[in-house]
Amino acid sequence: MSSTSVSPGEVEFFSQLLHAVRDSVIYTDLDGTIRYWNQGATDMFGFAADEAMGRTPALLYPDEPPDRLTVERRRILAGEEFSGEWRGRRKAGETVWLDVKTTLVRGRAGEPIGLISVAKDITQRKHAEQALRASEERYRAFIEQTAEGMWRVELEEPMPIGLSEDDQIDHFYAYAYMGECNDAMARMYGLEEASDLAGVRLGDLLPRSDPHNIEYLRAWVRNGYRLIEAESHERDVRGRDRYFLNNFIGIIEDGKLLRAWGSQRDITERRRAEEQLRQVDRLEAVGQLAGGVAHEANNQMSVILGCAEFVLQRNDLPEPARLDVEHIQRAAERTAGITQQLLAFSSRQLLHLRVIEVNATIRRLEPILQRTLSPNQRLTLRLTAEPDLVWADAGQLEQVLLNLTLNARDAMAAGGAATIETATAYLTPEYAGGKEGTRVTPGPYVLIAVTDTGHGMDRETMSRVFEPFFTTKEVGRGTGLGLSTVYGIVKQCGGFIWAYSEPGLGTTFKAYLPVAGESSHTERAARRDLRSKSGETILLVEDDAMVRRVVGRALREFGYAVVEAENGKEALAWLAQSPPPALVVTDLIMPEMGGREMAAELVKRYSDLPVVFTSGYTDNEAVRRELVQENRPFLQKPLTPDILLRTIRGLLDRS
Repeated sequence: MSSTSVSPGEVEFFSQLLHAVRDSVIYTDLDGTIRYWNQGATDMFGFAADEAMGRTPALLYPDEPPDRLTVERRRILAGEEFSGEWRGRRKAGETVWLDVKTTLVRGRAGEPIGLISVAKDITQRKHAEQALRASEERYRAFIEQTAEGMWRVELEEPMPIGLSEDDQIDHFYAYAYMGECNDAMARMYGLEEASDLAGVRLGDLLPRSDPHNIEYLRAWVRNGYRLIEAESHERDVRGRDRYFLNNFIGIIEDGKLLRAWGSQRDITERRRAEEQLRQVDRLEAVGQLAGGVAHEANNQMSVILGCAEFVLQRNDLPEPARLDVEHIQRAAERTAGITQQLLAFSSRQLLHLRVIEVNATIRRLEPILQRTLSPNQRLTLRLTAEPDLVWADAGQLEQVLLNLTLNARDAMAAGGAATIETATAYLTPEYAGGKEGTRVTPGPYVLIAVTDTGHGMDRETMSRVFEPFFTTKEVGRGTGLGLSTVYGIVKQCGGFIWAYSEPGLGTTFKAYLPVAGESSHTERAARRDLRSKSGETILLVEDDAMVRRVVGRALREFGYAVVEAENGKEALAWLAQSPPPALVVTDLIMPEMGGREMAAELVKRYSDLPVVFTSGYTDNEAVRRELVQENRPFLQKPLTPDILLRTIRGLLDRS
């Protein structure tokens, strides 16, 4: 094709055509000088043609790096075509974002003669993108920083909302999976990051076997795929139960559910606390009932045991009758033991220290301890033949043995052997060397050692093993009070306890209780003559007529003069007209005026008058605490004449 020249008319035509284009069209020669500037460029940048002609494009892009124009020009002259975004500036100073395309212009012979750039204004689009990006950043920051779980569940196959409720639930379980969530959500299931939860099936989190969850989804469908503050019962990655409060909404398009968005809050601990509170309420109600039953039973056992002892004191009692009465006595003592357990359960038992045979206690408790262990665990006893009398509370000692055995059981999940040993030992201050915070009172002790072949403990665990609420068990499997209770009981009895353990080699707990030997108060009391030495007068205050008769008879048979009163008011009325007695024996809980109130009046009149309190239970924690702190004599019913007489004789001899 032969070349032809361009007529002046054609030049004018193309010039008018380019001026009519709304985009900016700029032509520069090879030196980078602007030689053509259309009206679109004026509208875009605000410069008139005569202001721009003869200058370089640097006028338009002062915010770009200085070498960018040079680099791009070289690339275009080398034959490349450039297209990209530039940040320009208008004459008035405003920033304008441009999509620029620059092409090399060649002459008739194909030689480069200049560059032509066409720029489109994309400022609004850039602002919209920035606003969207900022919005996404705010959304992401909110999602990631919130303590609530945020999630999106996807469906592999969209669910037609025209299906029946049951079919919709089936479809949801079949095709729903976790599409997206935040880290807080993942941590609720025991995971570290949100990515660990992505892709997990709904059924792995929301067990279908729990009827509550089916009703939860059914309510969601019925409420138009929207729920507010609805509770779900789920499981974490370890299979542990979790409880969540959810806000849950489904996204529907063209009659199909595509996905669901929601947030959830972990209320597991709150639910457990509520359940514990309900259990405490139930136990409190049962405890009140148990305490009332035990109180009445103790009164009746006092009568039975007292009468049995009166009968056994007869020299003319036939042997068959004696055996029958002894059976009655043993049965009553066992029943009394049951009432003591009821009192302990209802938290209405006061500490009752007395001389106890450790080995006899262990043998009596052995069947219970053996049943405490699992079938793959065995219990062995190695009991000393030496004297094993200690000064302790019988129920508390049983609690020590039971708690230590339970601890051994839990340490031997894979099976093993627990051993209970007893021995006598003489502790010196040097023995406690290296045992922090322990100062041993020198003297003879009875050792009770409980050893297991379980997983053992490391140093850190050993250092905290007796701390209240410290436990290595899973949540919900232990309170952390078992060993701290043991520690408190042993210390209260004047003893010491230490643990010995190594990881993988088992654990031994050694409890040392003071020997109740020749120097003990009970031993001295046992050698005393329990009879009255001078016909002392005892004021007996008891609202139960049968108990009052049995106790009064026992005191009279040992030479005491007894004045009986049915309640505190009757006792005070007698005292107002008579000389003070040598000692008062009173029940704590009585109609009209109880023993505690009566004793307060007695102290005003006779500050040194000994008072022995008795009760089947006391339902006032403050009273129990005050009695212990004031070292007031207290006898737990059922009363036996022997214990009552020893207590009375000891008080009268000291006073």
